[in-house]
Amino acid sequence: ITFDPDAKRGESFDRDEPTNALGSTTGNFFEIGLGSFVDLTFGKVFDTSVIDTSVTIFEITFGNVQNWPERVLIEVGMAGGTFTQVGGPIRNDAAQAGVKVDLGDDVMFDAVRLIAATPALLTSLNRNVPKTGGFDIDTVRVAPSDLSNVAAVPLPATGLLLLAALGAGALVGRRKTKG
Repeated sequence: ITFDPDAKRGESFDRDEPTNALGSTTGNFFEIGLGSFVDLTFGKVFDTSVIDTSVTIFEITFGNVQNWPERVLIEVGMAGGTFTQVGGPIRNDAAQAGVKVDLGDDVMFDAVRLIAATPALLTSLNRNVPKTGGFDIDTVRVAPSDLSNVAAVPLPATGLLLLAALGAGALVGRRKTKG
């Protein structure tokens, strides 16, 4: 995870902990910070020319989205390299249940960059920009866009374990019928 540690973000609810943006949707979140960014690297290269891939973002505002209008831009790229915008601005009210962004063809990436676009939004709404804030990331997921197109990969060990379990079950059943 790469982020600007000096960005203006709050500290309540452990919102300044970047690892909160990883893992399952838990209600724990990382606040990007006003006008700042976070890069999340997934440890593998995704290639959309091989399999359609999407990024899904979950935001949390504790049901008070009217008082805290927030936006985020989504970019993908190679960590330490150039990033390309693929989505946004995404509204926090839309992302409460997750917003999926399909990436299209011929995109290779190993990192997702989220850029808080909240200050520009608040200025356009003639509202004062707060001292802290930004999009609150609960979870970012990278997955195939259509799970029905993913071929199952057979695992030999799993097959052997299944056969062993079925054989053991047959033996137990046979003993009961003889006894």
